[in-house]
Amino acid sequence: MRLGIDDMQQWRPFLFYCCFLANTAVAASLENREAVQTDIIEAAAANTHFGIEYCDLSSGKASAYRAKVRARVGEPDDFDARWNQGWDGEQETIGGYQKLRVQNPSSFASNVAAACEAIATETESQPWPPNLRE
Repeated sequence: MRLGIDDMQQWRPFLFYCCFLANTAVAASLENREAVQTDIIEAAAANTHFGIEYCDLSSGKASAYRAKVRARVGEPDDFDARWNQGWDGEQETIGGYQKLRVQNPSSFASNVAAACEAIATETESQPWPPNLRE
């Protein structure tokens, strides 16, 4: 099922909340540690990409946040590949927001404001999950 722009906008705050919950998981068993690491890295990269595109997230803050995520998940060997996958995956969302900006500027503004608030909170005062180092 493909979501339209209006559907995407409606669910964006919920998706940010889900990413927030993934980032604040209380425990990760050994079996799903890698999956949790992947989710955290990809969500952080996607949010960083969105933040740079729409929230005036500075490259300095983005770099510091990336380093913080890398250190917290135990610096897995494939961190960069996971980060790039999350970053690239966000491009579809960014494209949807570009269309929304033209089609419904007021909806675009309100949705971006909510998303940027969540990203600012995440990048500046990250409530971290347990240390995922092995």
